[in-house]
Amino acid sequence: MTSLKKIGEIISVRADEIRLNPNQPRRYFEPSEINALAQSIANCGVIQPLTVRECNGGYELVCGERRLRASKIAGLTYVPCVVIEITGENSAVVSLIENIQRKKLDFFEQADAISRLIKNYNVSPELLALRLGMSQEDILNRLRLVNLDAEERRLIMSYGLSERYAEAFLKIKSRQQRIEIIKLVGEKLLDVEQAEKLVESEIDQQKIMKSFQKRMGIFKDIRLFINTINKAIEVMKMAGICCTLERQTSEESLKFIITVPIDKKSNT
Repeated sequence: MTSLKKIGEIISVRADEIRLNPNQPRRYFEPSEINALAQSIANCGVIQPLTVRECNGGYELVCGERRLRASKIAGLTYVPCVVIEITGENSAVVSLIENIQRKKLDFFEQADAISRLIKNYNVSPELLALRLGMSQEDILNRLRLVNLDAEERRLIMSYGLSERYAEAFLKIKSRQQRIEIIKLVGEKLLDVEQAEKLVESEIDQQKIMKSFQKRMGIFKDIRLFINTINKAIEVMKMAGICCTLERQTSEESLKFIITVPIDKKSNT
């Protein structure tokens, strides 16, 4: 455990001995921003200390990965750190809160971070919503975004589409159809309402196709039944039985009438 003397104090820690936070929600750091921060650190030093926690005999970063990266580029061997006593779960939450407050995370990064917190620490969406200052609905909507794969995310971000677009695309079950719709929306510069109408239209078409395919299955069964009747008539004729088959068709039904003359002399 961290000694009471270290808690809240600023100490110097070797930059290369600080382990990164495995629950860091931010996955991409703009190189130009890091380089600009490195130049500032080279000139003025690290103004705001990093936040770390003791973990497995060393230090693990809680907040300040941009500063740590920039400090290494600036050539600093030691960086100022504030040691706090915090669990891995709370460290992950703090890191997520910090990034959300600074608006440094896109909605997909937030979705992945929230998903990891729930899976790794068994935090309920209700509790997480309370701790992050978000509504439970927002948490659940973010979680749904993890169902979009890397290519779909890349396309959405490259077209500059918002989270509301992404939520609309999720209504389409087929990945390939989602990609086609994303490209169409992005290339045609459709607004959110137009995109949502396009998605609803695609869903309606899918329902029609399913209904048609179901009907086609029924039609195939009917054809099999008709073939059976035709063969039965042929067999009866081959046996010397004079019979006829009449088919009446309407929009609602198919009617088959088989007529077999009765031989009154033989009472058959």
